[in-house]
Amino acid sequence: HEMETMLEVGMWSWGWMEPPLGTISFFLLCMQFARDQRVTLGMHPFERYKKWRANELIREFPKYDTGMLSDFAKTFTFESAENAGLLSIAPSSRRR
Repeated sequence: HEMETMLEVGMWSWGWMEPPLGTISFFLLCMQFARDQRVTLGMHPFERYKKWRANELIREFPKYDTGMLSDFAKTFTFESAENAGLLSIAPSSRRR
């Protein structure tokens, strides 16, 4: 049976897309709630990564003060590095 009006097309497309959209939206809501609860309980989600990044920076630059490097690695974000021009993405070399 062909659909004859825009309303029928809209009802069909909504009926087809609503279940996955609802599922994805509910999943994202649950993930946000879980993260908020972790922060409320004092469990900081990215603390382990920040410590690892600080240790890698200290290992890479042993001549610098470890406290300064650790503080820098824990507070400096990739977004601020890109905005400051500190992270440059080199263009890939192409073979011709």
